[in-house]
Amino acid sequence: MKRIVIIVLLFATSALSAQTLQFQTLGTLDGRVGASSSLFFYDGSLWSANDHGCVTVYSIDTLNAAITDSLLTVAPRAVDLEAVAQDDEYLYLADVGNNAGTRRDLHILRYDKALVMGSAEPIVPDTIWLAYPDQQSFESAAQNTDFDCEAVVATDTALLLFSKQWVSHQSVVYSVPKVPGRYVASAVAEIPVDGLVTDASLHVGTRRLVLCGYSPFLQPFVFVIENFGTENVLACPMQKYYFDGVIAQTEGVATLDGQRYYVSSESFSILGFSDSARLRVVDIPQASTTSAVAPQSQPVFRVYPNPSSQTLNVVGVADGSIVYLLDIDGRIVMTADAEGERCVFTLSGLPSGTYIVSDGSCSVSFIHTK
Repeated sequence: MKRIVIIVLLFATSALSAQTLQFQTLGTLDGRVGASSSLFFYDGSLWSANDHGCVTVYSIDTLNAAITDSLLTVAPRAVDLEAVAQDDEYLYLADVGNNAGTRRDLHILRYDKALVMGSAEPIVPDTIWLAYPDQQSFESAAQNTDFDCEAVVATDTALLLFSKQWVSHQSVVYSVPKVPGRYVASAVAEIPVDGLVTDASLHVGTRRLVLCGYSPFLQPFVFVIENFGTENVLACPMQKYYFDGVIAQTEGVATLDGQRYYVSSESFSILGFSDSARLRVVDIPQASTTSAVAPQSQPVFRVYPNPSSQTLNVVGVADGSIVYLLDIDGRIVMTADAEGERCVFTLSGLPSGTYIVSDGSCSVSFIHTK
């Protein structure tokens, strides 16, 4: 029970300086989309797909979250299909999930919309293959890589991929052409999301970009960028909103009008917390034109060295406080008592990976290597 109390505390305090949104839960998603990884509107209906296997794309009722239809079955089996983008001519199904950082077969399947409608047979797509220009290592590092991706949008000229950075907690925007071929993606921008990005929705009429995701403690958020463009993204009005009073693994976001957004979440179970896959709806206000990103909780202590192999020093914590070391899933690995505003963790015996140090009011991540 103590672990759960600590996780709830961290969940609450991480949002103290950010804005929150009220949402409505529309219903529990059918088991056929229990691993819903994306949402998109097509032909006036809301659609979703799971992230693995021989993928069928399902239509979801926006009143009660029930499945109403199925659109197509992807001919190739997906390794980790995480996003669906579209333009006037094509649907782009992005098999780009890469949470261990090992994949050399990242690709996007391009489906002709004219063939999709009314087709009773699986459609053979074109393929856009891609690699990241800055990925040097392909050694397995589960949930410890900056080269995962679950969010893709289509612009007039390119496909934009938003990385899910398990280490840095930011998002690099990569660009690839929309035509079949093999490409090295171009890094065109970086967005200071301070979280794990899982889907994106770009409203063409208003150029409003909304990213969805969650914190390491499954605190769901949306990150709004008005008048989005990759040339100078940090000059765009931005705002981050947390969902008030919920823990969820949010995975999909979509809109028709650029104001009301539908957000899906996967089922999960961790540390006594569990939830079914659900569909929610939220109205997102206009981001401020005079301020950029909402201020986030800033650490009042620091850790070093980072990365660390043997010992980790924590400096700047309150004298006599308890400091927690947690793994990326929020499990407490060890604790230390601060003396003279500092403490030391001995890391021998810990598996390599990303860990989090917290004093209950703020947290800092670091990488442990052997």
